[in-house]
Amino acid sequence: MVDELHKANIHGMISIWPVFAKGTKNFDELTKAGCMTDILWDNAMTHSLDSYYDSHNPKARDIYWKQANDALITPYGWDAWWVDQCEPDNVDY
Repeated sequence: MVDELHKANIHGMISIWPVFAKGTKNFDELTKAGCMTDILWDNAMTHSLDSYYDSHNPKARDIYWKQANDALITPYGWDAWWVDQCEPDNVDY
């Protein structure tokens, strides 16, 4: 798909969410490096607990960028990426 966009002189951006599920390779790597927050949010949309990396930690940002770049950006040729999930939560805590 991205190749077809490029042939039409269109650049493509992918939207990714900084949410990690326990037991996944990315979660485990960030946890081992001490780069996950202890914040768990009950996601009203997916009915799951969301885990977040510590975006204030430079080491965490480096790992997150490498994970996103290696798994999504480079292999598929995306021109840009946007970290989504900035909207307010719908649940009253």
